[in-house]
Amino acid sequence: MERYKSEYQPVWKNVRDVPPPAGTKILLRMKYGTALIGQYYEEGGFTHWCGLPKLSGDDKHDMVG
Repeated sequence: MERYKSEYQPVWKNVRDVPPPAGTKILLRMKYGTALIGQYYEEGGFTHWCGLPKLSGDDKHDMVG
């Protein structure tokens, strides 16, 4: 099972100030502004990270049927 981190209101965190969770799917931003979903690794050139966007219970209900 793949782990991921999600947040209701994702906020970018600097990788130097707040280390990203290891082995976890997150949103990563590179130094030139490109963002991608993946796992952090030090050689990747990532500058910031945040959890994946998470829907509230009401939002999930609206998407069904």
